[in-house]
Amino acid sequence: MKNFDINIKHIEGGLSPMIAVEVVKVLAKYVDNVDIIVPEAVIDAKSIMGVISLATYKGDSITFRVNGKNVE
Repeated sequence: MKNFDINIKHIEGGLSPMIAVEVVKVLAKYVDNVDIIVPEAVIDAKSIMGVISLATYKGDSITFRVNGKNVE
């Protein structure tokens, strides 16, 4: 298991539905289990609705917790 902290710096409007779809597509190809951790919740990063529901904005920090064969 490995954690990756991400600060949303360059996405003015936050994580839009289009970006959420792309995040889910990429993660579905390479890892077995990924969660997105924010102060309010832990979300399955392979769930488009879950990622969209985060309502993150520029300046927010999120953590990806990765567990699977492609962790490194």
